[in-house]
Amino acid sequence: MTALQSALSNRKLYRDMSASASVVAADDYSVTPLRLITCLPGYSIFIQKITFSVTVENASEVRVQSSNATPVKYAEINAPSTEGPHEWDFDEAGVQMAEGEHLNFSNSAAGMALIVWVQAYMKPTAASLVAKTAGAAAGTFQTTL
Repeated sequence: MTALQSALSNRKLYRDMSASASVVAADDYSVTPLRLITCLPGYSIFIQKITFSVTVENASEVRVQSSNATPVKYAEINAPSTEGPHEWDFDEAGVQMAEGEHLNFSNSAAGMALIVWVQAYMKPTAASLVAKTAGAAAGTFQTTL
């Protein structure tokens, strides 16, 4: 297999799911998280990079995490002393989330204002979808004139 040219290659080949959100100091996502990326059934989200750009510092915590009942944290800052940017780079292939899980933003309380930016793509990972995709790539489709 050949190496990809850039992180953009996966986002061109699969479904680009990059997203950003502005969180103001009054926003409280401690109980109900903010959905950043919605995953389709049979697919997985691959996170390539997460960036927090803090505009109002506060002694609270913010994180990007999975939608699981016991969420997996992919990026987190607690009471930052600088605006950043604070970056988590997961390389061009990215880190794979569990199939069907969404990507959420949450905070411990209102107070911190920031912009959260996620570079990600989504690709089929369910056995039935992967088989269909492999068939399409193998040129099994026929056309008649």
